[in-house]
Amino acid sequence: MRGEIYYPGVTEEHGVELTRLSSDTVDGIPGLLRIQAGEAPVVRWREVFGAVSYEVQVVDLASGSASAATFAVAENHWEIPEALRAPALRVWVRAIRDEAGAQYLSRWSNQLDFTI
Repeated sequence: MRGEIYYPGVTEEHGVELTRLSSDTVDGIPGLLRIQAGEAPVVRWREVFGAVSYEVQVVDLASGSASAATFAVAENHWEIPEALRAPALRVWVRAIRDEAGAQYLSRWSNQLDFTI
């Protein structure tokens, strides 16, 4: 439900527990918004309350590569750089919150596949 407090999991690689992350989205995970046809290639998502930044991962589906490029983003949108504008892309995003010198990460959003 919107406006409630959730306790999402954190990837084991960071070894921290996210004690609280309020959100306007389910489980404190950023909700990716669909890219409209004819729009500039900008990925947008719903803000997560308490997040100070976001991490975006993108994969070029057309190349067949499984490796993802990761980008740090301060806002709840990210314009895809010219060098990454492939015909078909997959994108994920997660929220980052800093507190008392520790960094807390939400789970990754659902993937968004789209063509440019």
